[in-house]
Amino acid sequence: MTARQFFRRNRIVFLIVAALLLVYSKGVQLTQLSGVPYIKEGAFVVVLAILLWLAFSMFNAMSSAIKAQRKSVGSAAE
Repeated sequence: MTARQFFRRNRIVFLIVAALLLVYSKGVQLTQLSGVPYIKEGAFVVVLAILLWLAFSMFNAMSSAIKAQRKSVGSAAE
């Protein structure tokens, strides 16, 4: 899987991260308006979890692509 394919498949997740980062940056104002406490901290935790999940997914996709490439190179050499 190429980086372009990875980002294309996960573009919705990246949009969610961008929206949550916007909420995080405006968290204090949203808390004052809505009266719901800890909006800023909750957005930060969710963004952190999603970014860790994306990093893990990207690592798995890259390792799978490298294994597939090694396998195809090995079979082509024979």
